[in-house]
Amino acid sequence: MSIAISLHQTKYAALQSGALRKIIVASSAATPAVIASNNLTFGTLPPSSKSVAATTRAVIAAAELCDAPDDTVDAEAIAFKRTNPLCVASGALRRDMMTSKDFTDAFLAMFGEGVSYVGASQFMSCVALAHAVETADSLDTDRVAAALSTMDLPEFAQHITFNSFGMMSSEMIVTQVVEQQVRAVYESSAWNSSTPNPARGDEGKVHLRFPMPPWEYRECFYALGERTESQCNGRGSCQLDGTCVCADGYTGDRCATPPRLPWMLAGSYITAIVTASLCAVLILLVLSKGRLLRWWTRIRHTIQIRNAIERDEMLEEREQRAHEAARHECTFWFVSAAHLRESTDKCLPSFQQLSKRGHGWLSKHTIARDGSFRGAYAQRYLAVSHRWFARDAPDKDGLQLAEIRIYLEAHLEVQWVWYDYWCMPQGDRTPAQKVAFNYMLQNVNYLYLGCSVLILLDLSYLSRFWTQFEAWLSFQVPSPDGLLGPKADLWRSEAEFITGQSGRSKTRDVTRRNRAWTRGSSPSMANVNTKADSSRCTVAPIYNANSAICACLQAMWAEKTPAEAHDILAKEDVTVTSLKDKDMHLPKILTLNDEIISVLSGAPPTNSDHEKSDKRLQWAPSINVSAEELSA
Repeated sequence: MSIAISLHQTKYAALQSGALRKIIVASSAATPAVIASNNLTFGTLPPSSKSVAATTRAVIAAAELCDAPDDTVDAEAIAFKRTNPLCVASGALRRDMMTSKDFTDAFLAMFGEGVSYVGASQFMSCVALAHAVETADSLDTDRVAAALSTMDLPEFAQHITFNSFGMMSSEMIVTQVVEQQVRAVYESSAWNSSTPNPARGDEGKVHLRFPMPPWEYRECFYALGERTESQCNGRGSCQLDGTCVCADGYTGDRCATPPRLPWMLAGSYITAIVTASLCAVLILLVLSKGRLLRWWTRIRHTIQIRNAIERDEMLEEREQRAHEAARHECTFWFVSAAHLRESTDKCLPSFQQLSKRGHGWLSKHTIARDGSFRGAYAQRYLAVSHRWFARDAPDKDGLQLAEIRIYLEAHLEVQWVWYDYWCMPQGDRTPAQKVAFNYMLQNVNYLYLGCSVLILLDLSYLSRFWTQFEAWLSFQVPSPDGLLGPKADLWRSEAEFITGQSGRSKTRDVTRRNRAWTRGSSPSMANVNTKADSSRCTVAPIYNANSAICACLQAMWAEKTPAEAHDILAKEDVTVTSLKDKDMHLPKILTLNDEIISVLSGAPPTNSDHEKSDKRLQWAPSINVSAEELSA
């Protein structure tokens, strides 16, 4: 037994299968009589009669809904009655009320795409059926069919009338693109008449053009929507292969390239004018030779002086940075927190522009490695971790500056703010600025390990190398045992050292449990239960970031060891603008723990950074405790 699958002409295939004793499985909607002609034929689609019956029942149901009073149906049905073609076909959709353009515009507005001839025909089917039902004033099949047979209904798409076979009897119109316009070239009902037919869109007959030129020629001939006089941009003529033969020295695919200068000057009085002008210039140069030489000498001397000054500044900067490297220090520029609180600027400019303001906006401060590890800068200094939204405008809409101001208003103890765009030379740097920039970039970890940190968290924060590196550093607590993350803080309860007004050390037993991650109380700052109130780190979600993103940042970095942080940051999906930045800082992460242990396992810290008023003992972070709590 074999199986034959037929897609077309099911009737003849069924007869053949019966004769040959072959099974046929047809993807056809043939009538039951065809499928039932023998017991070897099977159809995988319902009979076409069922489709017609279902469609008819749907139309009847819709028609009944159209006739139902508004107070008997719901709001959705009322909306259907106001817009459905079946309900309004009796008036609003007739040719005298709706044009072809009205219909196509309505279709485009409703479905978002242009209508094809099939869509228009289907719409006409609904209109014809609705009109027949209204004419018959009944849903009786015979009466509706009789109304369809005698229908003579002018509509915008076509004149609806059926012949004795039930087929549309309207004549077809043949159109052709002539002179870049769709024109009717044949219409049997009126073609033998010499009277112009306005329905065709012209004032006379347009006859079929045969053979038509190749498409390449027509595309060239009517390029850019122009007519014959502008073919090849009006500077040449089109060939059958679509190329242009240009004239008057023009070149290019469409003769758009103007001729070169020699051709324009050839045989023209312009040649004489240009020659005379050149001679005049040469004469002036000869007469003013001495003056030009003096002018050039002054310019060259000025350039030499500027280069010498820049070289001396670079050597001085390099020497200063070498001394700082030997002492494990780095001098950074900071922005005055007082100026930020008082300023009304929406955005602050780059370092070079900000330094021109004067009035104490920028100030140099030396950050020592030992002081950073011991938390000597956490109270007065704030480092901001953020993502750049544009190469020349990291905070183009001012939202980051607004969040920084909110933080500063809640933390009046902060006196200096470090934000890379404001505090490091940007763009075109002098040689001395390049030296300073590279050295500060190498030691930026001092800031995020020792200062208070404000993280401006957006959805892209977790994809960048610098932001994730800064976040990991800000979560760490340097100790004689190395770096301790928030998880270690939550595990233990211990006595911490704080300094009272008398300068004597007092102790308080602090249980690190269910404390707010952020230091501020501003409503814009995220609160995540992870670390003690003494945490240096504050997270401010911006744009589309929320508490879930804050929790993701915590889960990603708060408990990572240096080795784990190194492995994550080294992955390819952690993006960075300059790969040199990864090469510079990744090795530091692996040696950071040993360096902290070496520094903090010795004697108590010294205030070599001139921050004597901000006293802290050992590596323990400060805790904000009131006098009442201390006395208790």
